[in-house]
Amino acid sequence: MFFITLSMLNVYVQTQVKCSTGRVDMIVYCAKTIYIFEFKVKGSAVQALAQIEAKDYAAQFATESRPKVKVGVNFDIQTWTIEDWQVA
Repeated sequence: MFFITLSMLNVYVQTQVKCSTGRVDMIVYCAKTIYIFEFKVKGSAVQALAQIEAKDYAAQFATESRPKVKVGVNFDIQTWTIEDWQVA
């Protein structure tokens, strides 16, 4: 849903982006900012952010001048809605 919604808004989005340490769930390229998303189910937003940091997903953007925002999102398996999120 994130991908479809953002794509319909004409925002450049990539999913399952390979890097040397794994795969980033979603990267959103905006004019002034790059957003790095990690999604979890039956986990936590803190775990998602920890994965972004541990696997250094932002390293591939080291030469980019735009700020990088890391977003960890956890979904509730019962309601299929966002249970919690954290931004770093």
